[in-house]
Amino acid sequence: MSAMQVQAVIDQMDEADRLFAAAYLKHLARRTDASHRTRLGSRLRRMAGGKKVSLAAVKRLHKQLEAAGL
Repeated sequence: MSAMQVQAVIDQMDEADRLFAAAYLKHLARRTDASHRTRLGSRLRRMAGGKKVSLAAVKRLHKQLEAAGL
């Protein structure tokens, strides 16, 4: 499929499908990027070491942001 054909297909997608396609393309670009893999490894080690956020904390933050209009 040519780039122009891909563009035509993307132009016909709804917003949700375009967001999915964009995320997938970003994933493909990053999966072999050594620096990205290093950052992911570092984040995983921090989470395994206890530096993480609970679901309840994320929900509280979300409500606060919504209340602030963000």
